[in-house]
Amino acid sequence: MAPRRLVVAVLFLALSTTCSTMPVARFDTRQGQPLIHIPRTGESKPVELGKEEFTQAIAKEVRRIRPSFNPEKAARELFEVPPRSGWYRYTQREGVVPLDAPPPASQWTEVAARVTQEYLQFCEALGKPGDCRKALMNSPVLTGDGRYALAMSFAIEEIVPEMMQSFKDMADPEAIKASLYWTMAIYAAMWLAPEPVFSKGLATVLTASFVCYIGVDTFWTLIQGFRRMVEQLDHVTSFAAIREAGRKYGKVMGKNAARAFALLLAAAIGQTAASFSAKVPTLPGSAQASAAGAWMGVKLTGVAQVEAVTVTADAVTIALAPTAAAMTGQGPGGGSMSAMNASGGGGGGSSTPGGRKLTEHAQESLRRHGFKEPLSQVDDIIENNTRTTTQADGATVYIQHAGGRGRSYNIAIVNEQGEIVTAMRNLDPIELRNLGRNYGFDPNP
Repeated sequence: MAPRRLVVAVLFLALSTTCSTMPVARFDTRQGQPLIHIPRTGESKPVELGKEEFTQAIAKEVRRIRPSFNPEKAARELFEVPPRSGWYRYTQREGVVPLDAPPPASQWTEVAARVTQEYLQFCEALGKPGDCRKALMNSPVLTGDGRYALAMSFAIEEIVPEMMQSFKDMADPEAIKASLYWTMAIYAAMWLAPEPVFSKGLATVLTASFVCYIGVDTFWTLIQGFRRMVEQLDHVTSFAAIREAGRKYGKVMGKNAARAFALLLAAAIGQTAASFSAKVPTLPGSAQASAAGAWMGVKLTGVAQVEAVTVTADAVTIALAPTAAAMTGQGPGGGSMSAMNASGGGGGGSSTPGGRKLTEHAQESLRRHGFKEPLSQVDDIIENNTRTTTQADGATVYIQHAGGRGRSYNIAIVNEQGEIVTAMRNLDPIELRNLGRNYGFDPNP
C-alpha cells in the first residue's frame, strides 16, 4: 500500500507553555503495519461513569454469565494464560519468575496454613462457610494467584460498593463475584511483565478498549499500583494484610477507573475478541471513550483491528492490522480525513483554504493547544506566516514551532468539516521528518 499523503501548512507560532495538553498520537509504519505511539502526559482522565448507569450495565452483563465451577481455570482459558505451578517471586525488574526450589517449609508452610485458616474464618463470619470466594479451587492453601484474586475483590468492594448491590438478587451472587474477581486478577497478572505486551486475542482488544476508557496515564497508575500490591501480597503473614493491600489498591484505582475496569471485564467474560469488540461500543461511557480514542488515533468501533499493545513506563504503543491504516485517520465523528482546498506558497505567503469555519469543539481544542485568537475560520490560524503549502489527498496538517529553546513542533490536523482530528505535541525534527517520510510530505523544519 502506498503511503498516504497529507496536505501540510508549516506555521511558526509560539504556543503558550501553560496551555492544557492532550495525549498525543505519533504515527509510524513498519513493514506495512501502522503503529500508534501514545506518550504519557500526566493529564488524561478516565471516562466518568454514573452510579446508576454503571450498576444497571454491570447487572445486565453478569446476568448472561454462566458461573464456572472453577473460575480461575475459566479466566485462564479466556485469556489464554497457562496455569502456573511451583514457587514464584515478583520483582519490578524481572516480573514474576520461578524459583529453583520452594522456600523453606518452616518459613512458608505454617504461614500459608495460618493465612488460609483466617480466610476460612472470614467466610464463616459472613455466614458463607468454606471457600466463599473460590480462592482454593486449585490449591489447599492460598497461593499467589489466590491472594491476588482475594485482594482484587477487596479493592473493588472498597471503591465501588454499589456493584455488590447489583448482584444481591441473583441466584448465586458469590459465584458471579468469584468469576469476575478471578477474571480481573488473571488479566491484571499480565501487567507483571517489566514491559507488558498484549498480543493474544481478547486480552489485546480489551487492553486497547481499557486505554480508551481511562487514558494512558491512569492505565500506567493501575499497573504500578497492582505491582506494588503483588509485592506486598507475596510477603503477607495474615489474611488481614491481604484485605488491607486490596483496599489500598482500590484507592489507587479510583472510582471511575474501577467502574470501567469492572464493566469491561464483566463484558469480556465468555467473549471472543470479535464479539467483545462488537459489544464495547454499546457499553455506557463508550461515546466518551470513543472520542478519547479518536484523539489518540484509535477508533473504538474498530478496536478489533488492534493486533498488539505494548506498555512501557512512558507510553503505550498500539499495533494495528496492515489493513487498518485508515482507522488512524478518522476523527471523533467517524468520517475519514480528506483534502482541503489549500493554496499558497513558501516564504511567508498567505494561505486561504476557502474560509472554512471551525466548529466550536475545534475552536476550543485549538485554544487548549495554545493557538492564538481569532479562531473562527481556518484562515485565522494560518495568518500570514505560512512557509509552505501543497495540496494532495489526505488531511491538512498544521505544524507550528512549539516555542521556547530548542526545536520542537506541534501539529493540529483539521478535516474537511473543520473538526480537529488529532493533535501532536513536542515532536523533535527527527520525529517530524519520520512522520513526513511515512505519510508522504516534506515538512522541511
